[in-house]
Amino acid sequence: MVLLANWRSDERRRRVAGGIAAPSDGGDGPIRSGDADPDDDDQVTGQSARRSRRLKARLVLIDFFMVLAAWSVVLWTSPGIVADTGVVRLALGTGALVLIAMLSLALQHLYRSRVCAVRQVESARLLRVGLVTAAVGVVVLPRLGLRLHPGHVVVGAIVLVVLLGSARSVFSSWLQLRRSAGAFQRPLVIAGTNPEARHLERLIQVHPELGYRLCGVIGDVAEWDRSGMTVPWLGPVTDAAEITRRLRAGVLMAVTSFDATALSALIRDLMAADVAVHISTGLTRIDHRRIRALPLASEPMFYIEAPVTSTLQAVLRRSIDIAVGGLALVVVSPVLALAVLATKIDGRGSVLFRQRRIGKDGKPFVMLKLRTMVPGADRARQDLGHLNERSDGPLFKVASDPRITRVGRWLRALSIDELPQLVNVLRGDMSLVGPRPPIPDEADEFDDELFDRFSVRPGITGLWQLEARDNPAFDAYRRLDLFYIENRTIGMDLAILWGTFGAVVSHALHSLRRDAVSPAVERRTPLPPAPPHVALSLQGAGDEHACSVGDVLGQWAAPARDVPGTAGVGSSTM
Repeated sequence: MVLLANWRSDERRRRVAGGIAAPSDGGDGPIRSGDADPDDDDQVTGQSARRSRRLKARLVLIDFFMVLAAWSVVLWTSPGIVADTGVVRLALGTGALVLIAMLSLALQHLYRSRVCAVRQVESARLLRVGLVTAAVGVVVLPRLGLRLHPGHVVVGAIVLVVLLGSARSVFSSWLQLRRSAGAFQRPLVIAGTNPEARHLERLIQVHPELGYRLCGVIGDVAEWDRSGMTVPWLGPVTDAAEITRRLRAGVLMAVTSFDATALSALIRDLMAADVAVHISTGLTRIDHRRIRALPLASEPMFYIEAPVTSTLQAVLRRSIDIAVGGLALVVVSPVLALAVLATKIDGRGSVLFRQRRIGKDGKPFVMLKLRTMVPGADRARQDLGHLNERSDGPLFKVASDPRITRVGRWLRALSIDELPQLVNVLRGDMSLVGPRPPIPDEADEFDDELFDRFSVRPGITGLWQLEARDNPAFDAYRRLDLFYIENRTIGMDLAILWGTFGAVVSHALHSLRRDAVSPAVERRTPLPPAPPHVALSLQGAGDEHACSVGDVLGQWAAPARDVPGTAGVGSSTM
């Protein structure tokens, strides 16, 4: 093994010494440090630029229709406004408001990826667009002979922000899914070869939804050889500007890989070559909103704020859980009733199951879900181990699980199967936002750091579900959950709740399209029969007690009970 490792290392050095970097795992072949990508990067990056323009055009078109719909609903559905103003003037007024809103979107830089990539920043700027459109409209509309009551303007601004935010959330979730599938990729080069550079490489590889295509790394070749990085070495930092120019790629810099003088010189060279530069901080699990620019003697420095952990935050979070959770349960009751009826008609067995999960402070509780699997699914789980998409950790996930019923596929695609957990929220077992509760078997495999998840209540939705729900990598699950726990605020929770709508819609469309391409009948495998009292878990084998249909709305009043026999079988759905 030592001889083999030495041969591989020598081979990497030989290829680099000859001007050729070792190919990345699964790559298409070697890349010369002085040449363009072998896949003809001029053509690839040209296509990338055209796709970027098409994406922007789609977003502009979506915004236009949302703005038009918002003001049309407010202005054209009120008979009094139409009668008093006239069709022509009302059309002019609507056009003026649409124009103001579209200009405001552009002035707020809401068509730049670095703004839209951060949901909370995007949401804040959309709110500004609503306020600016309403304020300017109050001044401009009277000049067009259109006098509106201030209430109409306020309602119009609210509808505008809601429609824009919802549509953009769906668009963002769709784009993440497309990028995860390899579309709309942007070329990127990592500058640095130390452990932080390896961490950045892994970060990009684990999160394909970010939309970056790693071309390679620039830096010290000997350190790259020892680092274990899988992307090819493209050349030394002295050639950084020329390499990135030929590849038409941006640069992600690992700052700890360079001393201050070399780092500053490299940044200046890249900026002079008109290369987009993204710099790491060397920090992990620190929310960017806690980082404040605080220069010292005109030198760029940062101040790190402590996380917010006040009692007031806890009281507000629980109040939101009760108010929003109770209202949501009333609103979705008709949908829940239809889902219960469809599940009952679709097959035998209980429509509701109760599964033991681990909650705050490591205490077990009984979580409620609608049944989505056929009887006997728990015994068939072991036979599906080779299909597990999350084999790099304790989680179990099969996208096209043959145990799922016909109705269950629809319930999962639309996330309706999670609605009974609103009862858990009202009971205090869960929160609306938080890390998903693991089953005992999964929790047993957590390390000490991951046990921090149990310092907060588990949630129905969370940062991981919003940002990487379909990402099979356990690293993404781990990093995003720990990030949320350390940095959570009421504002972050509200942003996650807001973004969940778009994520659910996009996930539903993606799931239904996938099922249409691969019909469930072709995937289904025979399963052994199960006793009538067995209720099925979402992803697999949790032990549950059957419940009656009426328990859906009645369980919150009953104390949580431990479910016997939970060890050894089960898997969870996040």
